[in-house]
Amino acid sequence: GINAEYGGELAMTGNHLALSHPTLENYLVNMSDHTIEELDLKDKLKQQEVMLGTLSEKLEGLELTVTKLTAECEEAESNRRDDIDLPVEIETAKAQAQHYVESTKEFKKLLSASGIKKEYTHESLQKLSEKVTALSTEIDLINKRIAEFKELPPSVPLAKEKIRQIKIEIETVEQEFPELACVS
Repeated sequence: GINAEYGGELAMTGNHLALSHPTLENYLVNMSDHTIEELDLKDKLKQQEVMLGTLSEKLEGLELTVTKLTAECEEAESNRRDDIDLPVEIETAKAQAQHYVESTKEFKKLLSASGIKKEYTHESLQKLSEKVTALSTEIDLINKRIAEFKELPPSVPLAKEKIRQIKIEIETVEQEFPELACVS
């Protein structure tokens, strides 16, 4: 009845997760490990998104400053008379514009070198967060289903099969490593 139905589902899930022994304990440990990995990834992505946002804001600010300084330089150039040298302010503005152009290039290189990809945007991270939430909900449902089985007495045929599998594993290890063989 119920044991066979859930046992079959557990075995199929264990095969999908490539568990060597599709037991309930191995399944729960594997699912827990995957959940922890996803949460760690979410934290790393959030940190990179913050760094990307900061770099993007600085880059936009520099681009606006460069545009403003370039416009001021062009205006000063157009107002200049040939018989008068450029004022010190214009030379300073040109130097600042050049500095900002170089800084912008450096920030673009840093942004490119940081390895931050477009899939780390807020929208992508939000979708990942929704997936983690859905998986957490799924785990909670599975845990509720598993709780029903904790009250059931152990299955004698299942225990005998488990003992048989362990004996086969012990024999295999003893054949591969005779020095580990137990003295009977």
